[in-house]
Amino acid sequence: MHRIKKNFLWIFFLLPLLVHGQSSVRVRIDEDRRYLDYTDEKTLEKARGFIREDSTFYIGYMYRGAFNYTRANDELGFRQDIVDLEKAMQLIEKDYDKQLRTRTSDIFTYMRVSSYQNDYCSISFWLESSYQNIGEPQKAFETVIRFHNRNLQMEQGIESCNSLAWIYHRNRMYTSKDFPFLKNTVKENDSIAFKYLDSALLKIKNDAEVNVGMFDASYLNRQYLYTYHYKAILFDYNLQMDSAQLYYDELIRTGYYSSNNYAEFKMAMGDFPEADNYFKEAEQRDGSREKQTREYFYMRGTLDEYRGHPEEADSLLRKVLDEQGASPGYGWHSIGLARALHYEGLTSESQDRINKAGNFDELHIATTWGQEQYDLAVATLNYTNKLQFKQDYFFENDDWWFWLNPVNWYKYASYSFEVNDTKLILGSMVAADPERDKVIYTLFSSENLVNFDEVWNMIDGFGNKYFIDVYSKLLQDDKRPKLKKYFRYFLGKLYLSEGNKSEAKKYFGQVLDDPEINDEYQKLLCARACEGMALTSSTETDKEFWTYKMYESFPQLVPHSDLKMRFRIEGDTTGTGKGRWIAFAWIFGILGVSISLLLFRMKKFGNIKVRTVVVYLPVFGMGILSVIFIGAAINAGYGNTRQQIIEGLKNCNINFTNDINAPVIDFESSDTKDATEIEYTVRIADGSTVITKGVLRVPIDQISDRGKLLAYRLFGIHKQQIGEEPNPVVIKKKDEKKKS
Repeated sequence: MHRIKKNFLWIFFLLPLLVHGQSSVRVRIDEDRRYLDYTDEKTLEKARGFIREDSTFYIGYMYRGAFNYTRANDELGFRQDIVDLEKAMQLIEKDYDKQLRTRTSDIFTYMRVSSYQNDYCSISFWLESSYQNIGEPQKAFETVIRFHNRNLQMEQGIESCNSLAWIYHRNRMYTSKDFPFLKNTVKENDSIAFKYLDSALLKIKNDAEVNVGMFDASYLNRQYLYTYHYKAILFDYNLQMDSAQLYYDELIRTGYYSSNNYAEFKMAMGDFPEADNYFKEAEQRDGSREKQTREYFYMRGTLDEYRGHPEEADSLLRKVLDEQGASPGYGWHSIGLARALHYEGLTSESQDRINKAGNFDELHIATTWGQEQYDLAVATLNYTNKLQFKQDYFFENDDWWFWLNPVNWYKYASYSFEVNDTKLILGSMVAADPERDKVIYTLFSSENLVNFDEVWNMIDGFGNKYFIDVYSKLLQDDKRPKLKKYFRYFLGKLYLSEGNKSEAKKYFGQVLDDPEINDEYQKLLCARACEGMALTSSTETDKEFWTYKMYESFPQLVPHSDLKMRFRIEGDTTGTGKGRWIAFAWIFGILGVSISLLLFRMKKFGNIKVRTVVVYLPVFGMGILSVIFIGAAINAGYGNTRQQIIEGLKNCNINFTNDINAPVIDFESSDTKDATEIEYTVRIADGSTVITKGVLRVPIDQISDRGKLLAYRLFGIHKQQIGEEPNPVVIKKKDEKKKS
């Protein structure tokens, strides 16, 4: 007992010295860290040294966590920084809770606690962001609540109420079953978000009572703008455009606005030129080095497609992907590139790119774009590409004897099954989307990340009468006048699906009569409306006229429609006749087999009495004829290069005519030992204006497809080969992605 007392006395007398020693170490660490940059390589070693010197002091963990945060670009990286940031948060709360809770109007008192409060703001921001980046909003919410409960008088870099509103809005489509802090509907979650923004304004007012006199008035007033930014986003999402515009006007007046968010607002309003300008401004203003989704690149790609220039979207997004590599944003940018390739008519390349996106575990950093929207965009392009593969096949094989070939029957059945299968997957995803009414069906929303063409593919075949009511109501009630023509287009498509061509034609005509239809950004809509007019035409002349107008607006779309474009070939138009001999071979082969099967059945059931050799005589006889015809086809196939090319052209879904009003094709070909080069030009009927021209080089292993490849070039589609397409990616569920 005496010994215990003696030791206690030693501890009692040494404790002040130990505390003083610890305090002096912390003072030195605090001095040493002042000139460190979180992104500097030496910061990591310094942070480790701080931890070795005093493992109970938060600063070493804060700097190591911050260093890892600035370098994280995958889930593992963010989880690594979370360990240190959590430790830093626990330690600063444990040792300096009094300083964190201090609220004062005395400048000297505030100076003594401000460094701790500023560090706490930084730690909370990095930690909350890391949790959000790895898809753990519950922990992000709990982190901000911890911070919010200390009621700092000046929240630097993280405004707690704004952050809580953002977390609710970002995760609005989930429920309390997914994350306990949430409500159970999108409307309820966004309602909470609005309440937090109102609380943010009230907190700014309350904080001003102690902050006035210590901070510049303009700085204090700027705090309101941070909340206005989030209010504008939420009003935009809820299609309360007047309110959103009110806040954006104030943000733009003061210069504190997000070019990207304002561009998305303008796009939701249907003001595409302005949206494009602000997306470009967003790129210029973005000085961030972080690898993440650049929304402005993705959205500019969509606008390029609306302009009828998917090749420009291709160039833009391909460059971004080359510079970025497989880091956050790679998946979204790959989806954007896949969409551009789809509209270029390069279906295989598009599917290959969307497969890469589907197999990539995207981190949705600093954006409301989430995994559900990501999966929906992938599934949409899966479906549209599968549909386009089928259309490609029918375009490339429009022989008159198409249905006499059993291979084509198999292909038709196979494509139909795959199209229906991917459509059912897409339909189930739309049906499960709690935002479909507000985001998908409205066509243009700040959170709609597919284009209007793709929305049609989502709803096509799922209740025309229901959607006629939806778009009739939108046409009447929606407050965005520039989008009325899109609602009319959808009504035209729906009535056409119902078989009511006269009503469909009325709506398509209204679209084309819109004063803005000739605007640069309406090319895709114009082409689709012309397609609708062609499909509702009662005469062949009208149908040809509207098909040509569609070709003028967006030529790449025509081969994937139910329309046939007319062309006139300059010069010799004689083909090889190979297709005719192949058709005869199929006809006589099928005829021989059919007759033999009939005789076999009749002999088996006693209807006739003939020798067995007679039963098989038709199949042998017709087989010999088929072989002869195949030989003739092979012989015909050895025609000159021009004849072979023309034969391939004529077997595609194109109407070749001698009509002088049809666009004119002129081409020259030359053969080398390893390729054929075709120099082609397409002009308008009088030959005065070139529509498209170029040189097509076909390698030796693609020689048999020269005509098909040239046929695509007539529509501005630069296919390099005709071949098998990649299979669509399998959409993983969220829990499956985490396991993988």
